[in-house]
Formats: sequence, C-alpha cells, structure tokens
Amino acid sequence: MSLPSPGLLLALTKPRLVVMNMVAALSGGVLAGGLSGDGVKLVLSLLAIGLIVAAANAANMALERDLDARMLRTRGRPLPTGQLAPLSAWLFSGLCAVAATALFLLAVNPLTAALGVVGLLTYALLYTPMKQRTPLALPVGALAGALPPLMGWTGITGGLELPGLLLFALFFLWQVPHFLTIAVVRRQEYSAAGYRTAAQTHEAALIGRQVVVTCALLLPVSLSLLPAAGQGWPFALITVSASLGLLLVALGGLRRPQSAAGADRWARRFFRASLAYPPAITAGILLNQLLGA
Repeated sequence: MSLPSPGLLLALTKPRLVVMNMVAALSGGVLAGGLSGDGVKLVLSLLAIGLIVAAANAANMALERDLDARMLRTRGRPLPTGQLAPLSAWLFSGLCAVAATALFLLAVNPLTAALGVVGLLTYALLYTPMKQRTPLALPVGALAGALPPLMGWTGITGGLELPGLLLFALFFLWQVPHFLTIAVVRRQEYSAAGYRTAAQTHEAALIGRQVVVTCALLLPVSLSLLPAAGQGWPFALITVSASLGLLLVALGGLRRPQSAAGADRWARRFFRASLAYPPAITAGILLNQLLGA
C-alpha cells in the first residue's frame, strides 16, 4: 500500500485554519513576553499548537466525511473523493496529536499540553457531533477555538493569569458572530448536510441582534488588557479601530430589510470583515511590544 501524498495530508489539516490559530496563539505568546524572553520556547509553542490544531482538523474531516460529500464547498476534500481512506486520516490525526503533546511536555510545559488535549477532544468529540443536533455547538466550538491564544500565554508563563484569560475571552467573543454569519451564508449547504445551526432555527433579525451584542462586548474586553497586561497606545489604537469597525458592520445588519437576500449580503460583508480581527489584535500586541509603549 502506497503512502498518502504530502499534499493530501496537508489538506486534512485545513492549512488556513492552522495558520489562523497560530497567529492567534502568537498574540498570547507575545503578550506574555515571548519576544523579549525565551524566543525558542515561543517558536516551539507555536509549532506544537499548529500540530494539535492539525490533529483536531484531521479528526473533524474523518468524522464528517459523509456530510462533506453533500456540500459543494467540501465534496472535493480527500476523504469524500476517496483519495484518502478514513484510516489514513485517523492515523495522521493521531500522529499529529502525539507529536504535539510530546513537544508540549518536552519543550513547553504540562499545562499547555493539557489545554491542547482539552481543545482537541472538545473540538472532535463534542463540537463535531453536536453540529448535527443543536445550535449550541457554536459556543462549544468557540471554547475550543479560543484556546490557542491562551495556550500561547501559558506556553511562556506556565500559568493561568488574568491577561491570558482575557485574551481567551476576547477570541471566544469574536468567534460567536464570526460563525453565526458563516451559518447564514451557508445555510442551504448546512441544511443539505444535516447541520443544525442558528440559521436553521432562528430568524435573521435575532441573529443580527446576537452579532451586535457580542461585537459590542469586544471593545471593553480588549481594552481591559491595557491595565491587566500593561498594553499602551499602539494596542489601544488598533484594538479600538478594529472593534468599532466590526461593530459598525454588525449594526448594518439591523438597518437592512430582513429578507433572505439582505441578510445574506450583510452576513457576507461581516464575515469578510471579521477575518481581519484576530490578525489586528496580534498586530496591536506585536506593535506595542516592539515600540515598548
């Protein structure tokens, strides 16, 4: 039996999601002083976080291979097309998980290893099956998705302190409106696959209000990092601009007629804008560190 090609294995990891999570983790590592302290530990932490996220994504693909086959966006993935066997995906996921955990334990610390395992199990064993049953899968998935920045913090400090927890809360809040609008944009695909999201169970007006409320909470939570983590004006400037910008786009959904087409246009606009938020937070923390503000 021939070995799977590197390209197929890479596709299992959902590379863009891995990169996004590593960027989020970088914010925690830099906030904890990783640039001015142990740079090697910061790099190894990011590598291990990338591996554990890759393991979670590969497990997700293995579990959802039949559902992926029902959606145009995902039917070309390696498992639905038969380019990879499910066993190969599970073995690859397990290998990534073992490598990540070993790297955490040998080069980082046990707390970050434990958080990684919790994130993996939450994403694969709770969030993934819940998506077919209840919209409550969203906050469960957001909990798992908010762990990388916290792990970036604990990878350097070895502890659960207020700045790391605030960063966790910030990324949790960001994910709620981000994934709510994804559900609106892809509601027909998700319905065909059998997913139960807010777009299938709630009216567009209610989803719009939920997006606005969670976006409104981003600003005070992010600004709380100024006193808690000693962040200065560069971080404040970027954070305020990003948070207010996202809130303005969210408010646009309330002004539009709540037709399906209007809700779809607003959701697409918000989704695109929300993609810039995590890099903006990371850039603010990096700039603050580099300028010593």
